[in-house]
Amino acid sequence: ECDWRFRRVLFRSLIGELDNVMKSENRFVNNAAHQLRTPLAGILSQIELAQNSHDIDAIKERLQHVTTSSKRLIHIINQLLSLSATQPEAKHIVQMKPLDLIKFAKKVTTELLPQADAKKIDLGFEGHDAPLWIKGDEKRLYDLIQNLIDNAIKYSTAGQKITVSVKPQDQKVCLCVEDEAIGIPKKDQAMIFERFYRGDNVNQSGGGVGLAIVKEIANLHDATVELDSRNEKKGTRFYVYFDAIDPPSS
Repeated sequence: ECDWRFRRVLFRSLIGELDNVMKSENRFVNNAAHQLRTPLAGILSQIELAQNSHDIDAIKERLQHVTTSSKRLIHIINQLLSLSATQPEAKHIVQMKPLDLIKFAKKVTTELLPQADAKKIDLGFEGHDAPLWIKGDEKRLYDLIQNLIDNAIKYSTAGQKITVSVKPQDQKVCLCVEDEAIGIPKKDQAMIFERFYRGDNVNQSGGGVGLAIVKEIANLHDATVELDSRNEKKGTRFYVYFDAIDPPSS
């Protein structure tokens, strides 16, 4: 009888876990649909207005809005695809190999300089001369660093600085992205890595999945993410700690 009771409790537990997973996935699908529907509705609206207009300048303006909304839609779709590729079940296809995080982070930072320059933001990199090695998947690490920098650019204003740095710390390699923006309110900090969470910054464009992607990719690398915002220093600092490895043999 004890064995039967144990099985019943275990069965109920498994059913409960399955129910939670299904509810979570349903929320994800609903949120994703909402994120996609908004720019699509904007595109359709602008097309209809353009079709009913006979003013060439007005039509050009409508088409510019269509272009902007289309780019946002593509960005959201790419983010959702990236998020799906970072789920725990994708761990078996992650291609881990030795990687110099200083060289790699500097490369990603350099590629995002035009985006920062467009907003007159000073984006820079700091790192040691000597390589700092970790094991990582290049594609996913690119997404992690790109999302952290993109997030900093999004909330920074002209004249502010963003600094990307890679430094050794104990037996870890620490990647830091620091900005001088307004910072993240305390009440939002526990939720910012949740999918689609936007907090008080709803006026900013994006799907609210960038930091969720950062967290998922960090998990795939057995790395930890820490946040420091609105404390003794202005702005926000995201730290990602990776296990350091020995340099690969040549």
